[in-house]
Amino acid sequence: SWKIIGHESSYSVSGVTYKNVVVVERQAKIPDFNGSFVAMDEETITYWVAEGIGMIKGYGQYKLLGKPLTIELIETNVSN
Repeated sequence: SWKIIGHESSYSVSGVTYKNVVVVERQAKIPDFNGSFVAMDEETITYWVAEGIGMIKGYGQYKLLGKPLTIELIETNVSN
């Protein structure tokens, strides 16, 4: 489930400033290209969502083969 963890009156991503950004997080697993999951443990993913735009940034840190793997998504719409 989604949880609101903050609000930014403005937030910049890749040189673009967005207004009225809500910061949310949820627990999720990352699917790999075969449709199975990279890590079976759920990890916290944080999303920055701009009003009228959708997701402007997503960030999560996972463990892959026992090593940390940071994944950052930029300029993608949130669904689900």
